[in-house]
Amino acid sequence: MRGFVATQLRGKIVTWSDRTKAFVAETLSEYFGSELLEDGAQSLTLRDETALLFANFDEDFPRLRIMLPLVVGANHSLKLLERINQLNHVPVVKVTLDDDIVSLCTEVFAEDITKERILRACVVLLVNAEDIGSGLVEEFGGTLLPVARPSSDHGP
Repeated sequence: MRGFVATQLRGKIVTWSDRTKAFVAETLSEYFGSELLEDGAQSLTLRDETALLFANFDEDFPRLRIMLPLVVGANHSLKLLERINQLNHVPVVKVTLDDDIVSLCTEVFAEDITKERILRACVVLLVNAEDIGSGLVEEFGGTLLPVARPSSDHGP
């Protein structure tokens, strides 16, 4: 596992996630123009006025998962699960259902973490979010959640 090495810095052991977390937080904060909050050892949350974006780190399988919540309160049914499975045939992004929230996710693996790859992952999410979210609301009800947007200096 390239890049998953613990080093010692000023008496503190720094893992891949510790080093990468600061880099990811800076990259996403700059792109979205909002500060990211730490939600535990492995998670960051971007909250602007209305939207959310989550970045989670998985040290067991070194990767960064970026997730945008899209829809809350969709009618749970077999048809909703079938639709999510159909949407998950698209490479690069995955649709997930957790409790009553449908989200769009993508991953960047440890050895691939660069500013460009993180930003490309965000663009892929943003480009797909409104179409997928509004399609799910139209078909299954619920509320379309606001999508995090890049700062005026950046754009998808």
